[in-house]
Amino acid sequence: MKNEIDNQIVHAQAPEGPIAGYIVSFAKSLSEQGCTRRSIYQQVLLAARFSRWLKQKGVARRRVTPDHPLCYLRYRARQLRPYRGDAAALKHLLDFLRSKSAIPARKISLRAMTPAERYTQALIEIRTCAPG
Repeated sequence: MKNEIDNQIVHAQAPEGPIAGYIVSFAKSLSEQGCTRRSIYQQVLLAARFSRWLKQKGVARRRVTPDHPLCYLRYRARQLRPYRGDAAALKHLLDFLRSKSAIPARKISLRAMTPAERYTQALIEIRTCAPG
């Protein structure tokens, strides 16, 4: 079964995961920005795989953080050769999702973290990136 996205991109399976519902509008946004068909295809495919990974990790859409793309790229690098634009594409995706209020805005700390807060944050990042 083939699934069409933005009348241009065709995928063998429908996107799944917490951000799957935004992939069509993400593709349209890329098209409106003048991205090439190939670039749109690559970014949409990456977004769909990222969404599937989020689902496998049990990450709800409202719980997606700026750390998740890095963790996903580390996971993906164990299976596929990374592409140069992957990190930028995922940043672009997260910016798009934030613009649609689909994921929380980035939290900007007004003060430096204490050593205990840095330790706790490191533990959270380890759990977020843990294979599985």
